[in-house]
Amino acid sequence: MILIARDMYSCLSFNGSSDAISGATNCPEFGSFTYAAWVKRTGTSYGMVIIGDHVGAQYPFFQQAADGSLQLYDTKNGSALVTAGANWELRHKDWTHVAATYNAETGDAVIYVNGLAVVRGSNPAGRTYGPSRISVGRYSGGNYFGGLIDEPVVYPRAFSAEQIADLYRTGNYPDDAVLFFRFDEGLNASTPQAGFPGLPTGSITGSPIISYDVAIVPPMVDQGQTHAFVTDDVNDSINVSPAALTPLLLGATSVTYGMWWKSRNNPSASAVLFYLANTIATALNISIDALGRLAAFARSRDGGASASVSAIPRGLHGQWRHAAVVVDYIAKTMELFLDGRLAGRTTAAGWEDNSYQNTAGAIQHQFPFPSSTGEHAGVAIADIRVGIGIPTKQEVRDWYLTGNFPGSCRLVSNWKIGPGDVYSVRDYGPANIDASIVGSPAIPFGIIARGPFA
Repeated sequence: MILIARDMYSCLSFNGSSDAISGATNCPEFGSFTYAAWVKRTGTSYGMVIIGDHVGAQYPFFQQAADGSLQLYDTKNGSALVTAGANWELRHKDWTHVAATYNAETGDAVIYVNGLAVVRGSNPAGRTYGPSRISVGRYSGGNYFGGLIDEPVVYPRAFSAEQIADLYRTGNYPDDAVLFFRFDEGLNASTPQAGFPGLPTGSITGSPIISYDVAIVPPMVDQGQTHAFVTDDVNDSINVSPAALTPLLLGATSVTYGMWWKSRNNPSASAVLFYLANTIATALNISIDALGRLAAFARSRDGGASASVSAIPRGLHGQWRHAAVVVDYIAKTMELFLDGRLAGRTTAAGWEDNSYQNTAGAIQHQFPFPSSTGEHAGVAIADIRVGIGIPTKQEVRDWYLTGNFPGSCRLVSNWKIGPGDVYSVRDYGPANIDASIVGSPAIPFGIIARGPFA
């Protein structure tokens, strides 16, 4: 698996009951501030503090609840600065970048998830905090965090939205932090080292352990993605009008299609992520089975011949992946690409027709689509593209790495949730065929956002 990984080598695992790291010396007094960290929760407690005051009532604490909600709480003044509701990415135990800011000049407090602002709160201006010691993984003597934390950092100023987005994308930390642990050197004789010279070293409570399950930032983060749709396992899907799509693909001698997806649970049977077909026979789809194996399927016009191809790797659930399928009806071949690399190829000698066509029904397009057992995929979905033509393998690789659709293909449609969209799926391709919604899929703000919107 090739992903664009940040320069992050190890992290710390906290047990949720007694583990924490605190600065060995006091941090200075400040008004405006920024807290940020990478987190991956395993605990189920309601209030698990990511960053907080070591003693109790000087610095605000930034905590996560079991449902993925986040809160920045001002213990000194006894009130919440800002609270964000349940978050899908945090709730499902994925690596997530979280940040919180307070601007003492305006009183504004903002919480960010994966580089994008998710909630903003108004408070009295002019508040100040500290000096005191700051802890990672607990507040005062409780509210311990259960899970993994990496690169916790505190700044004595409120970052802008652009600065938070850059922190998330690049991991380039300005050197004016007052507390910063990279956790890349391990515990180093029981003393976590400061991320910058002159900052407090760490003091250990309990027995946090080194973990190499570090955060990986997928390529689409740098491709201007905004949001994704999250579907359930019951009745959610996104549909495209058959009447609008039919004339655009009929007669095509080749079809290329692909998407970003992330399974949020393991289906008990194969679940279809993407379905493109006429109502009678010809069909194309991508599916993932209970073992996390990806597969593609195509059927001939008369329904008499079909071909399928699978990617060998298992365990593809729980991570953002890119899949692409190239069907050549003249050469009678189908290729399946996973994360920009060829994962499988098959031939279908039984295909008697040389084009994607239909004489008795209209083309349908759904993502995801119920499998033969009636299951829906229960996935997060983003950036679905359909085109005509056969790309080179390097073009498919570039599609994964850069987001650029293969130049040798003619893009027909590109469905994604773009800037300003609210519960709609717009077609940013030349066909301009917007999709409709079935059920009630959710839009988890910031799930793959790079912010501000490109």
